[in-house]
Amino acid sequence: MMIDDLQYAVHVTAVDKGFWTTPVNLGEKVALIHSELSELLEAYRENPHAACDKPIPLTREQEEMSDVLIRLLDLAEHRGIDLMRAAEIKHAYNLTRSPKHGRKFCCLGAR
Repeated sequence: MMIDDLQYAVHVTAVDKGFWTTPVNLGEKVALIHSELSELLEAYRENPHAACDKPIPLTREQEEMSDVLIRLLDLAEHRGIDLMRAAEIKHAYNLTRSPKHGRKFCCLGAR
C-alpha cells in the first residue's frame, strides 16, 4: 500500500470508528499526536523491544511509532493535505541544508 492510500484508509477507519463525530478541535488532534509521541518515549525508556500488549507482532516501539503515523495521516487527510507530497518537498529542501541545519544540538545518546 502506498502512503497516500494508507492516509485515506486510516482516515476512513477513524471516521467509521467515531473519531470525527464531534466538532474538530485542531489543538486536541495535535495533542493526541503528542500523546502518542510521549508513549513512544515511555516505551523507549522502559524497553522498546518488548512486545506490545495487543495480539499483533509488534514491539512497543513499533506500535507507538505506528500510532503517531496513523494519527498524523488521519489529520492530514481530514485537512486535505497531501502529506507525502509535502514530505517530499520538505525532504528536498532539507537536502540543501548544512549539517544539523547550522546549529548545535545536544546528543542524548542512542540505543
